[in-house]
Amino acid sequence: MTAVNAEYLAFCVGAEEYGINILDVQEIRQYEAPTRIANAPAHTLGVVNLRGVIVPITDLGQVLLQRPTPITDQTVTVFCTKGQSLQGLVVDSVNDVIAPTEEDRKGAPAFTAAELASRPVVEEIACMEGKRNVMLTSVSALLHSHQADR
Repeated sequence: MTAVNAEYLAFCVGAEEYGINILDVQEIRQYEAPTRIANAPAHTLGVVNLRGVIVPITDLGQVLLQRPTPITDQTVTVFCTKGQSLQGLVVDSVNDVIAPTEEDRKGAPAFTAAELASRPVVEEIACMEGKRNVMLTSVSALLHSHQADR
């Protein structure tokens, strides 16, 4: 379960909006092409040097939608902590920081074990302003189904 008073960075991947805990976000940068890595999985775009730290860059379009994120003026890389390391996540755009109330939070839909193995884990859905649904998740959950590829 997610923390009740947490704030989340809301971002878009395709037509959907996701949110990760703002405390896991180190930095947001305009997209810059990473250095490709030979034989990397399709969702791993390569690596960047972030102040002396080599950071892997993951395309969330590939992870969540099985299609590359189209690079536009709005495309950004969100640098997040994942355990003790940094991870760069390429997303279509960053929207804002949200602070869903307890009333805003709804349980995630139930999936079978087989479905969960092939999908990112959505911990909760924040129904903001009565019409905006933001899928609350974590960096680990977003990348969970692709860990075996690494």
